[in-house]
Amino acid sequence: MHHVGAVYLSGTLEPNCWIDIADTLERKIDALFCHTSQLPDEAGEWFRDFLRERAEDAGAAANVKLAEPFRKLTFSR
Repeated sequence: MHHVGAVYLSGTLEPNCWIDIADTLERKIDALFCHTSQLPDEAGEWFRDFLRERAEDAGAAANVKLAEPFRKLTFSR
């Protein structure tokens, strides 16, 4: 039987965990733009800038250049 030790929830208003994404942010943004059905038609460079700004803001909270915030839930057996 598999036991899940932790779950990371994105989009939370109360993050308690930040992951440094400085090495992968541009790849993440490019991947998001591959899912055109999930983006508004007018998504363009402004949306890429918005994602970068959010990563910078989260990075400031985590004392790193770029980060992504999560709410980490840890489970015990």
